[in-house]
Amino acid sequence: MTHKVKYTRKEYREEYLHSEEWKSLRKTIMDVGPDCQCCDQKASDVHHLVYRNIVDIKITDLLPVCRNCHKLIHQAIRDGWISQEIKDLENIKQKTLNIKNDEQYKEYAKWLSDKHILDKEDRDAILYLQGFVIQKISALVRRNVWHDKLEEMRFTGRQILSIKEIIKIAKFRREHKIDKRRKTILRSRKHTVTSRKKRSKRKKQ
Repeated sequence: MTHKVKYTRKEYREEYLHSEEWKSLRKTIMDVGPDCQCCDQKASDVHHLVYRNIVDIKITDLLPVCRNCHKLIHQAIRDGWISQEIKDLENIKQKTLNIKNDEQYKEYAKWLSDKHILDKEDRDAILYLQGFVIQKISALVRRNVWHDKLEEMRFTGRQILSIKEIIKIAKFRREHKIDKRRKTILRSRKHTVTSRKKRSKRKKQ
């Protein structure tokens, strides 16, 4: 089979996972009738510990798991608990194998789903940045967020992580005076008005 070195996620699922190359790799692992490496159930899936370039896939990157553990592993990846960086392979393998009984991850997952009040540092940042951040947070939580109500509002852990990213982006934009819509450096109102007057004067001439 001729295949690309890089696949999009959609191409990977729709093309590579139906290829003879993948079927052969999967068969090599599943033919021995393995147990799930994370619990005592029979394995039904093959999990990629890391996603290398397709031509570099190693059989040691693949782990036989049951469907429930496979779902749990991918949730932990989405939660940022398990890395997808090749340099972290040993840590990835350890966390993946222990995912079923990992008390730290259970506590972290609980924090992600529970609701909390934003810490003072984040509230102060939102008050300072205002507009852009308030709009983004309102869109995130799908309700109006008011800066004077922040001390009372509760957000899930997942939302708080997203809010921290929004704040980080807003600070970067403020620091570098970037206008995302125009993808240019923001100019002061005084500079803009002066420029318009000059253009108007040239047209009259």
